[in-house]
Amino acid sequence: MSDEEKINEVLENFNFGKVQMVMDFLHWKWINNGTFAIPSYYRMIENAKDLLYRCKNSKDETVTISTGGFVAHKNKNEEGENLYSLSFVICESSNF
Repeated sequence: MSDEEKINEVLENFNFGKVQMVMDFLHWKWINNGTFAIPSYYRMIENAKDLLYRCKNSKDETVTISTGGFVAHKNKNEEGENLYSLSFVICESSNF
């Protein structure tokens, strides 16, 4: 499976509708042409796709890129294949 197919699989399996409900509930806004607005369903998909492709195009084996609550990640498995993930994070804590 190509990287593009893997990215498309991640996007197809991601529940953007659930994220939209959370953003609506929290009044979570992004900047849009100089004003703040809750992003459209399609803008969220385009933003997430952009993050995943930025991970793909990175020369690093492991990379995480995030913005607007979305977190895209690329990592290599034991066979050297790229694997991708996409998250929407509203709260996180860590001690590392």
